[in-house]
Amino acid sequence: MEIDTIIKVLALLVTIVTSILTYLSVQKAKKLEKSLEAKKEAYDKFLESLSNYLFSSDGETIRQFQASRFRLSLYSSDETIREFLKALPAEAKGKYNTNDPVSIILYAIRKEINPKSNITREEMACIDPSQYEMRIDRHKKQ
Repeated sequence: MEIDTIIKVLALLVTIVTSILTYLSVQKAKKLEKSLEAKKEAYDKFLESLSNYLFSSDGETIRQFQASRFRLSLYSSDETIREFLKALPAEAKGKYNTNDPVSIILYAIRKEINPKSNITREEMACIDPSQYEMRIDRHKKQ
């Protein structure tokens, strides 16, 4: 075989291999995207149900707000969560239990969704609205 023929065959093989690798990479990305979207949808439904359970006797607006705080704790950046924590009223700060099942679940879900997150379990417990004693007080006043 001549060198020109060998070069053409090698170029064709490189093109084929590159095409196959690109296709496989795109398929893997699509599968990952579908998986993440399915997880997000499942978690959203779970958190909404949990919020309904925890805050069922409160008004619809409060329930929706609590559900949005659950979502905030899962999908927001670390900086957003820390800014939210800074904005908490003084009576809410420090009144949390890191062994609370809801906080543990939220923390585990966040770590699965965003493994690079530096949010601590204590911070997640603090943002968990089911932790606040003021929630019960507010409910009694309404």
